Amino acid sequence: MKTIHQKTRFISAIITLLTAGVMQTFGQWTAIADFPGEATNSCTSFEIDNVVYVSHGSDTNRFYALNTANNTWSEKAPIPGDHGRTWAVSFSLNGMGYIGGGDKSGNNLTQDFYKYDPALDEWTAIADFGGGLINGSFACSLNGKGYVIGGYDGSDYQFETWEYDPDKDEWKQLEHYPGGRSIFAAGFVLNGKIYMGTGSRDALAGESSFYEFTPETNTWVEKARFPGAPRKAAIGFAAKGYGFIGGGETNYSTQYDDFFAYDPENNTWSKAFKLGFASGSGLSWSVSEVVDDKVYMGTGTNLSGGFDHSNKFYVATVSDATVAVRDVSERTDARIYPNPAQGEINVGQSIAEVLITDQLGRVVLEAQDGEATLNISALQPGMYHVVTIDMQGFSRHETILKQ
Repeated sequence: MKTIHQKTRFISAIITLLTAGVMQTFGQWTAIADFPGEATNSCTSFEIDNVVYVSHGSDTNRFYALNTANNTWSEKAPIPGDHGRTWAVSFSLNGMGYIGGGDKSGNNLTQDFYKYDPALDEWTAIADFGGGLINGSFACSLNGKGYVIGGYDGSDYQFETWEYDPDKDEWKQLEHYPGGRSIFAAGFVLNGKIYMGTGSRDALAGESSFYEFTPETNTWVEKARFPGAPRKAAIGFAAKGYGFIGGGETNYSTQYDDFFAYDPENNTWSKAFKLGFASGSGLSWSVSEVVDDKVYMGTGTNLSGGFDHSNKFYVATVSDATVAVRDVSERTDARIYPNPAQGEINVGQSIAEVLITDQLGRVVLEAQDGEATLNISALQPGMYHVVTIDMQGFSRHETILKQ
């Protein structure tokens, strides 16, 4: 098995799309009209009545609507504040859109929040965000209430969970996110639950943690870890009864175009698809919305040529194909041994790829080509997270102790 013993270099692609047994739920991504604002990576979005609304993000408070019936854009009333909102917070409730927070410029954050009425094309101020200054949070809506989780307050990364009640115009703090301080996390709402994971504790290295939140009981439960490379600034959405997380980057140097599907019934993940966008399209800090069985995704940053923003937008249709989510928890041939280990570890038969990350989520070793053993002698003593993927697309997460 070929190995890479290099702790400071981050691989550009660690999970390849396998041709045997891989779930294919999406048709080809189709480019639609470009986002009409300048190329940007810090937009926020929501969907109301099959219309996708997207803020410009940085530099300006301009606001746009995508009519998904004919894939055309129109400019709407600007977001109040007369300034850009980098990594603002947004969700939709009861036919209204909500946007707040964000960075005005140069770590000058805000906590103001506004409600958007699409029928009147008007904004109305609501209660400021309950957690104070904020950007980079994960936000969603469920059962008539809005939720804002994690993010950054201008000086520290957050793990708070906040609920907004539009009837009372009030924010209420709920149980903390157990994954720790998190910015640029991804997630989705599915079957009356909120799912959130990945992200970063320091805005650099990515994470693989993944949790389920039940608002009615105010409880978080840890779920199967995200099986791809640890990452932040990924995209998450739900479709056809499954959740999807993919894209994103880590350490502002390595980007990803793979997506994985989560089955909430079995608490398992499977490889889903690759984006396959045109060169220069955004793969991190993009926005996405689901309308019927179509997923709209665009803007963002591409790291292949530096730190280039994008105004490209795409659509893909979710098919009715069965999602073959795979659980290998009881397969002895997938288990890693010896553990603890000093020199070589056996990762199992017919393993296509192995990824080892340290406790900070940094990639320290990557291997492929199907060998059963892997030399870890160059790693420093300590705990490491290992992801193995076999030739049929089965993935497994384990923790090992390097002595």
